[in-house]
Parts: sequence; structure tokens; C-alpha cells
Amino acid sequence: MWYNNADAAYHQAITHLGMTHMLMEGVTLATHRNLSLSHPIFKLLAPHFLYLIAINTGWELLVSDGGWVDKTMNFGNKGLFALISKGLNTWRMDLEGTLPNDLKGRGLDDLNVLPCYHFRNDAILLYEVINKYIKSYVILYYPTDNLLQKDTEIQKWAAELVKERNGSEGGFGILGVPGNGQIQTRQQLEQIVTCIVYTCSVSHASTNFPQYEEYAFPPNYPGLLRGRPPSDAVCC
Repeated sequence: MWYNNADAAYHQAITHLGMTHMLMEGVTLATHRNLSLSHPIFKLLAPHFLYLIAINTGWELLVSDGGWVDKTMNFGNKGLFALISKGLNTWRMDLEGTLPNDLKGRGLDDLNVLPCYHFRNDAILLYEVINKYIKSYVILYYPTDNLLQKDTEIQKWAAELVKERNGSEGGFGILGVPGNGQIQTRQQLEQIVTCIVYTCSVSHASTNFPQYEEYAFPPNYPGLLRGRPPSDAVCC
């Protein structure tokens, strides 16, 4: 149960709130700051940002001092943000943000490893469909890489995604963005946009909607445990 308690903390702070809600809020802001409403990539991404910032504003009630997290989870409000900070400083778009690479990095790309790993089996199909759609969309507007390289809006957008975070000057400091702030090829743009769409849809859904089933039986995902975890190991 203590392990499950730590797993619940990681799930809520990093997998759910940090790497979907908060991360994609930064992407949303960069998109609105740099892409015009008529830009094809803005049109593609806008539906996936719908209500995202409004929902994140509501989180203030949950993660404020004395709020829901302070009352119901061991790590409390300050611990939650400490975990999010660690997660944002290690998460990479080309690794954790790209499902095939994430699965490979965790040794789960082989279907013979955990053959009944249903998330992988379903998510990879959805990822491939999203990626196929985005490729067919991007080539309509960028039949050559040269057109992409000359698109000042998309280049400023990419630059702000990787720029070091600064509250007054913008920048979101996302690591591993293909092109590292200078998109040179369609493939780089396709990977970035696929990551964003996948994260706002499949990734968030898989971490958000099963929460009742995961947490309603407290021994499975206890948010709060009293006392101290055991300090000795027992071998069976």
C-alpha cells in the first residue's frame, strides 16, 4: 500500500496534472501568441485546446493551501508542485512525448512482453491513426520543406516551445522538441503536432477517466496513509 501510495502521487502530479494539463497549457499559450487564427496549424490544434485553460484555472481550488490535495494526499500541495517541477525538467517530447519511443525506452515495444498490456495495444493504434492524419494534413500546406522553413509564424512558435521558461518574457523550456526550436522538415512538424494532439486526447483520457476505478478501492491507490512506511524488507 505504501508503494501504491507513492504510485498515486506520481500519477496525480506527473502523469496526469503535470504532463497533460500543465504542459499543454504552455503549448496552448505559445500557439495563441505566435500563430494567427487563420494559420493551418492553429486550426488543427485549436479544438484540442478547448476549455483547457479554464479547467486548469479550476485546479486552483484543488491545489491551493489547505485545498483538496493538502487534505487527501500525503505529499500535499507543495510536494505536488515539487514533483511537477522535476517532471517538467526531465520530460522530453521526442521520448516520453512520442509513444513508440516511450514504449521502447521502457522495454514495452515488444508485444511478447506483457502481451495483455491493454494500454499499449490500444494506444499505439490510436497514435498511428493520429500521426497518419496529421501527415496528410501537413503536406497539404507544406508540400516542400522550404515553405515550412520560411513560415515565420511556425518558426517563432517552435522557438517559444523550447525557450527557457521566463514568466515575463515567455518560453516553456520543453526538452526534446524536434528541430530544437528551428523546424527544418515536415517530419519534425508532424512529430511535434502528433505529440500535442495525442497528449491532449489519448494520453489525458488514459490518465483521467479511469480515476474512479483506480482510486475508489483505497488499497489500490491510497492517496493518504497515516504512520510511517516499513523500513525493513521481508523475503518470502
